[in-house]
Amino acid sequence: MAQGRIEQDGGDAEWRAAGRPLRPSGDDGSEDRTMAMLAWALLLAGVLTFFVGIVAAIVAYAKRGAAPPLWQGHYDAVIRMFWIWLLLTIVGTPLILLLGLGYLVLAVAAIWTAAVGVRGLIRASENRPA
Repeated sequence: MAQGRIEQDGGDAEWRAAGRPLRPSGDDGSEDRTMAMLAWALLLAGVLTFFVGIVAAIVAYAKRGAAPPLWQGHYDAVIRMFWIWLLLTIVGTPLILLLGLGYLVLAVAAIWTAAVGVRGLIRASENRPA
């Protein structure tokens, strides 16, 4: 009996917030996971192409309101990492003129964003919180 309930819930009952209604039948949450993974992948690509990072933030802002709590956490993490990356990039760019100090700041921003992005992408692929 319990096994039938897990299958009916789509297997994500442990991630569902208390009092939140069950998903309609046939909706297993794969679209939520796909969109969260897309946001993480766009953030990673944004390390090399600035405008793609902006698209990642737009996707995360657009999808987080209607997402279940698990995926809202992923979207919040993408948004937070985008703003940190943007701030470090804005600070690092003019510092390039000062003995190349900006290159260090930009390298830290790129490496940190890439590390957090890879971690988030992996956790999203495993249906785990960001």
